[in-house]
Amino acid sequence: NYMKLIALGSYSDKGLAGFVQNPNDDRRAAASKMIEAAGGKLLDMHLLRGKYDFCAIIEIDSFEAAAGMKVVMMASGAVKEMETLEAIDMSKVASHAAKIAGTYKPPGK
Repeated sequence: NYMKLIALGSYSDKGLAGFVQNPNDDRRAAASKMIEAAGGKLLDMHLLRGKYDFCAIIEIDSFEAAAGMKVVMMASGAVKEMETLEAIDMSKVASHAAKIAGTYKPPGK
């Protein structure tokens, strides 16, 4: 069962220097190869202007595999910050919340 993740990241000074050394570096191909090695699939990727330098949307079968990719990228020194978000089905979340409603007791109540 695959989960969809959105990874937002920022390159380090070392990573940005790599673009200067090789302006035609195909980051989509590099990301796709890494994600496939982790058992996933790259659905889309964009280089960005703003707080984050890249956004990758992937499908993968485990959070641990996604965490392994983050470890590899951070350990390379090319990425200084990365946030991974999981896409959710709000109907399923609301269904669980409806079953749980009324059972929670706040502290002090």
